[in-house]
Amino acid sequence: MFEKTEMQFSFEKLDEYYNRLLKEYEFSGEYGALSLNAYLYLKNIHTLGTPSLSELARTMDVTKPSASAMVHKLANKGLLIISPHPGDKRVTLLSLTEKGAEFIKFQDFADTRLYTRIREILDDSEFSVFVELWQKIDANLEGGEDGK
Repeated sequence: MFEKTEMQFSFEKLDEYYNRLLKEYEFSGEYGALSLNAYLYLKNIHTLGTPSLSELARTMDVTKPSASAMVHKLANKGLLIISPHPGDKRVTLLSLTEKGAEFIKFQDFADTRLYTRIREILDDSEFSVFVELWQKIDANLEGGEDGK
């Protein structure tokens, strides 16, 4: 049988805290089932402005059919608008709806609250070490060479 380590319990507690932050808002109930992947699509569309479907797929490093499937799912949830390019009807442009922009704002606000709480818990030297360690973990999660 698998026994959880203290670190696993800590990650679970962090996850529970973050989920409580998300649940503080009525908006979270409506879109609470959206995956991290869906959030990343919305965040990239927000960052890019009004990207084409092809541009989004390139940015996300996914195939165009894969991007199209997620885009249609998000459009059906009322989070983004799919429209033809005014100069080229073969090109599809994407933009966030008001709800989509609200979702991004809401997620970013929860992230900021979590970061602020961590900053409050740690003193300056502990926070510096925490940032260094987090950057090293981040750089190496996907097999990167940075931070080794």
